[in-house]
Amino acid sequence: MNPVAVFVGVIFWGWLWGIWGLLLGLPITMVIKSICDRVEDLQPIGELLGE
Repeated sequence: MNPVAVFVGVIFWGWLWGIWGLLLGLPITMVIKSICDRVEDLQPIGELLGE
């Protein structure tokens, strides 16, 4: 995962859900990346999130 994408994801989820968002931000971002890698139209977003 791209370190910048991880940082932005954790900050976003922390802002949205507070402490629970900070704890779950990375796993949620990883799930989103996995979905983007599988769906052909979303593959550019998966590339943006990193390898």
